[in-house]
Amino acid sequence: MILFHQDRNFIPPVELEELSLFYKEQTENLQYMEKESFDILIAGAGIAGICAALSAARRGLKTALIQDRPVVGGNNCSEVRVWFAGDTNFEPFPRIGNIVAELEQKEKAHYGSSNVGSLYEDDKKLDLLRNQENLTLLLDHVFLDVETEDDQIRSAEILDVKNNCYKRFEARWFVDAMGDATGM
Repeated sequence: MILFHQDRNFIPPVELEELSLFYKEQTENLQYMEKESFDILIAGAGIAGICAALSAARRGLKTALIQDRPVVGGNNCSEVRVWFAGDTNFEPFPRIGNIVAELEQKEKAHYGSSNVGSLYEDDKKLDLLRNQENLTLLLDHVFLDVETEDDQIRSAEILDVKNNCYKRFEARWFVDAMGDATGM
């Protein structure tokens, strides 16, 4: 949020609690351009968020996947370039990792100049998400805040950074897959 103030000497609060209260006061009359309801809202389109979103949508849940960047994959994208690792499809959960297998790249180059961005197949991940029934992919959308009632998250405030449009999404379930421990 950018704040313009008439007082040139005005300094907004820096402590988190005071800043949160200040933000709420400044935005309490905000008009939301879009309101929508989902069964599940997932913030963060790294591998965990992608897998959660695909799994939920494939089970028939109306799913929203919020990503603050124009690319998906988190650390496993052309920008960061970290490869998948770990075991999949092992007992007692033989189907564990099936979605990861759909996302995995054909070629790998872990180190040096051969580890180029195109190997991470960002478009493959985007196509899979965009073509999934029951899934709404919102790129360049920043998760801002949640509204709670009776200690339960009821809705999330989202900012579309391309057009500076605020949105409010209600959901039954919320997943914080942003990977930075600053979310919901």
